[in-house]
Amino acid sequence: MFRRKKQKAEILHLEQERMALYLINHYEDIHKIEFRSLTEHRKTGTWVSDSVINDEFIIKLTLWGIGGEISLAQLASHNEGKALKKKAMPTTFENHVLKTIQIIYWVKADDIR
Repeated sequence: MFRRKKQKAEILHLEQERMALYLINHYEDIHKIEFRSLTEHRKTGTWVSDSVINDEFIIKLTLWGIGGEISLAQLASHNEGKALKKKAMPTTFENHVLKTIQIIYWVKADDIR
């Protein structure tokens, strides 16, 4: 049981890294990402993360299955009408760029025991 929880926690950490990389490659001026939740929706097979970007923008990231496509919804009503600026041409940065920004990962409380 412990091994399975640890494996799931590692997978969810990697998926958060993938979502962070998605943000860096598709949106301008990403300096800080805080993942506040990561919830599985078993009916749809999706995972949804409530996140805050640069202490300013509240967003929802949807992961269409583990390893699947990533989409973003900006919550304009929570962001005073402001929005992240999409890059004209997405970049192709890889994982090493994650060290250049602050990332606060979501960890399920019972996964850290």
